[in-house]
Amino acid sequence: MKMNKIILGIFSAGLLMTGCGPQIEKKEELPAPVPASFTISNLVDASDASNKNSYLFTNTTPGGYVSNWDFGGVAKSRQDVDTVFFAYAGSYEIKLQTASKGGITTTTQTLVVPANSPYAADFTITKLADDYHYKVDVTTPNPKKVGWVLPTGDTTSTASASFYWPWKGDAKITLTTTASNNGVSSITKTQSIPSDDPANPYLNNSVFNKLTGGINAVNGRTWLLNPAPFQTNVGPDSDTSTSYYHFPDGLGGDAWTQGALNNEYTFVLRNYQYIPKNTNVTASGLYAKKYFGTATALYQDIQYADPHHKPATFIPNKDASNVGTGYGFTVTNGSYIGYFEDRYKYYIVHISDDTLFLAHRYDDQPTAPEPGSNARYFTFYRKK
Repeated sequence: MKMNKIILGIFSAGLLMTGCGPQIEKKEELPAPVPASFTISNLVDASDASNKNSYLFTNTTPGGYVSNWDFGGVAKSRQDVDTVFFAYAGSYEIKLQTASKGGITTTTQTLVVPANSPYAADFTITKLADDYHYKVDVTTPNPKKVGWVLPTGDTTSTASASFYWPWKGDAKITLTTTASNNGVSSITKTQSIPSDDPANPYLNNSVFNKLTGGINAVNGRTWLLNPAPFQTNVGPDSDTSTSYYHFPDGLGGDAWTQGALNNEYTFVLRNYQYIPKNTNVTASGLYAKKYFGTATALYQDIQYADPHHKPATFIPNKDASNVGTGYGFTVTNGSYIGYFEDRYKYYIVHISDDTLFLAHRYDDQPTAPEPGSNARYFTFYRKK
């Protein structure tokens, strides 16, 4: 009798194991992807019949639940329905990518815009005293906003602007406007400069020739941040004071070795080019959260890949306080030299053919890392 119970128990356990085992389910067959589709409607400005450059785009994909638009390079959007302003005549390839239960599909249509909008960004270029000085004037009627990027890298929001560009070649000027109809557009024009300006005050300047290698150094001169002890300082705004915090251990750790030390800083005299090797930078704890979204201790540096750290024009200038060499430069377009502190102006305190000593002044922006520290200093050595 006992044996029969054991056999019955084994048989029951087998049934339970069979019933609890993995079940093979029939795979759900997904439907075929729904072809993406959309419509385009021309929107004529009711207050100005001449303005026919706005278009309404509507995703008409049945059951589509994602819209990913590329409006011919003019704009991008993820809205199901959107309005886009095309300032200039031309053919634009409109692409819509959409998703449905069956998968992702893409479709394109060609939009032909027959004429420029009367509200398109535009401007004139006027030569002033010589081949190197020019004035630019907005011709877009009554723009709400104006933004210039001049060949020097300077930016301004005035209706007129002027610039000096001493280099042979094409000087590029970009204007972006928000028109009275809220249409945003940009245009870039070039002004041909027939020759280098022999009167350029920086052409034969010894400081900038050492920084860049001079006009004949077509690839410029490259500098590396010195990680050794006592080469990075924080202290008073003076090139002679010894009241510094000297970083006695030098620059080390991932924040530096993967950031500012893992970079190269090249300066080219022609066209005033600043060229960093990559976007890896170092930022102090004070700025880590504010600008990079990373919370860290006040005096703890971090490494960060910042897309703003990229090739840009630098603007040479004289330093009115005459500390050190009396010269410095500003890096444009939001780029900077390796260590980020929300300041873009640098002062050349000392320079030789092999060593560069730069200062950052805290009064060039409103936030100082500690009271009484007027400047931060870095030492670079020349890459051979």
